[in-house]
Amino acid sequence: MPQVSRRKVAKDVEEKLVTLFQNALKDASDDKAIVSFFESLLTTTEKKMFAKRIAVAFMLIKGLDYLVIGETLKVSKQTIWTIKKDVEGNRKYCYQIQKMLKKENLNVFWKKLDIAIMEALPPMYQTDWAKRGRELLQKKRDLSKGF
Repeated sequence: MPQVSRRKVAKDVEEKLVTLFQNALKDASDDKAIVSFFESLLTTTEKKMFAKRIAVAFMLIKGLDYLVIGETLKVSKQTIWTIKKDVEGNRKYCYQIQKMLKKENLNVFWKKLDIAIMEALPPMYQTDWAKRGRELLQKKRDLSKGF
């Protein structure tokens, strides 16, 4: 996590800052403007952290285990738990992620992530390894066909 200053700002100032940030996002006219806004605003570390949070939320919604998520994304159980509480307590969070998944380029990303997870981790106890291998091969074929 990035470091947050220990010096606190007044509550009303903090609320105005959040409103200013939200208005800046609303005023972005198209996808390119939003991407440009985030590119100029966030550091490389913050972008990675933001992307990991979204990926953790996706993987939680998909029902993956903490261990799988932690090993794949290199995040702590505490981070996963915090994001899980956010997802469980905020249906809009889930809605936004599912809305994002409808976009084709993100679907390809998530499919690649799913394949990487399957390749990186051994099958669960009492899993048919051959069947899992066939499933992995089929996912790779589907991805290469563009489905």
